[in-house]
Amino acid sequence: MSHVANKAGWALAIVLGGLLILAAAQVARGGSLDPPGLPGSTMKTLDEVEPRTPISSLPYVISQPGSYYVTTDLTGVSGQHGITINSHNVTLDLNGFTLTGVPGALDGIHANAFSSIAIRNGMVRLWPGDGIDAASAGWGRFEGITANNNTGDGISVGSHSLLEECVSYSNGGDGVEAQADARISNCEALSNTLMGFRLTHNTTLHDCLAADNSLNGIYMAGEAIAVSRCSAEGNLSVGIWANGPHHLVEGCIVKNSGAVGVRLSGAGGVIRDCSVSFSANQGIHIIGANSRATGNSVVDHAAFAAIWVQAAHVTVDHNYAATSAWGIYVQGTQAVVENNTVIETNNEGIFALAAVATACTIEGNTVTGASTGYSVAANLGCSIVRNVAKANTTNYAIGGGNDVGPITTGAAQASPAGNVAN
Repeated sequence: MSHVANKAGWALAIVLGGLLILAAAQVARGGSLDPPGLPGSTMKTLDEVEPRTPISSLPYVISQPGSYYVTTDLTGVSGQHGITINSHNVTLDLNGFTLTGVPGALDGIHANAFSSIAIRNGMVRLWPGDGIDAASAGWGRFEGITANNNTGDGISVGSHSLLEECVSYSNGGDGVEAQADARISNCEALSNTLMGFRLTHNTTLHDCLAADNSLNGIYMAGEAIAVSRCSAEGNLSVGIWANGPHHLVEGCIVKNSGAVGVRLSGAGGVIRDCSVSFSANQGIHIIGANSRATGNSVVDHAAFAAIWVQAAHVTVDHNYAATSAWGIYVQGTQAVVENNTVIETNNEGIFALAAVATACTIEGNTVTGASTGYSVAANLGCSIVRNVAKANTTNYAIGGGNDVGPITTGAAQASPAGNVAN
């Protein structure tokens, strides 16, 4: 029995010994488990990721593509631009610092006719020229710039440029001037001597503020410019002036303009879903043919009309006009005035003037609390149907030579084309 036990013990010892030898061999092949030292860094420095060149004094000329940054607040030199850009593909980071002009200096930043220039994050002020003049540089990007108290324009950008979150105030020219196909958003132009924003062909401007500028808040030249969700407040001339064909003004707030709230003076312009109030003259003034005003609220224009039409083939529909000298004043041929609500005007609610408002259509409107609800001069050949007049001193004053639906007193129309007077 002891002989058997001895054999079993020897067998177990042999197996355990073999396992220890195998484990030792594995360790020998794998090497030491202790690390040879601390691991090295794999991170790249900022200059390795984007090599940048410092700018620590003015004047400075950028003549090579690359990334540049300002190291401190800098002051200009008489007879020179602060920073001149003479290259494509340049990024200039003002790094939160200010470039300040001196008497006799030129522009704060001057970009010549190169493309793909980006300028961001800083202030340019007190330059005898423009704060930033990049008008001849296309495809630029401008972000987080403040331009103030420059003698010329605050910020002037070239075609196809992008301008975001910039502020331009108290400049001697325009706050912001943009060439064709620019895109501008979330910017402010305040208390400039000329325009707040001056725009040209195919530019879009949205979610911006133009306030207290000495001429127009937003001026749209060229054609096919879209201005949306902007505010124009306290500008001394026109709040928003669409001076060219096929412009769109949409969803804007315009108030306290020194002359006109919104003016459409080019063919095919549209103003819709805007709030226009407290203009010294007209709320909306349309002098461009084939234009349209729709869905607007136009109130408190004590000196003149809430909406004044002086062009042919204009449509005025679904607007709310109130507490003005006139509600809708028509001086253009073949105008369509339909489905508007006019309340509390000192004179006529809807007025079609003699000799010029020919062949107009006045349909489906409601006028309440006016001196005269509807006044249409004789022999205009206008159609006046399906309207409602309530509580006006005189509900209808329609001259002969017009097509007028039956006028009845009561809650219902006497015929499908009838007009109601209550």
